[in-house]
Amino acid sequence: MGAAKIVGVDASGEMVDAAASHPAKRNVEHYVGGDVTDLKRTLLKTANKTLLRPGVHVDRLALFDLTVAVYVFNRLSITYMESTFKV
Repeated sequence: MGAAKIVGVDASGEMVDAAASHPAKRNVEHYVGGDVTDLKRTLLKTANKTLLRPGVHVDRLALFDLTVAVYVFNRLSITYMESTFKV
């Protein structure tokens, strides 16, 4: 079964390219470059790649069932970290 849609965001274009071209990548996986401190703007800007529909998916509070952040918060200032959690 698995996830209906997976969206990966990374500031590194090389990491996005590596994930997008991985041989085990499935059709439900979408990887985009962007800024996680302004995730809504990043998702709106890349809606054509992620197949998220603005106003339907991006504006809902429960956009994702699960979020994983690896090496994100240790690279942010406290100010940016706090702004990331604001709804």
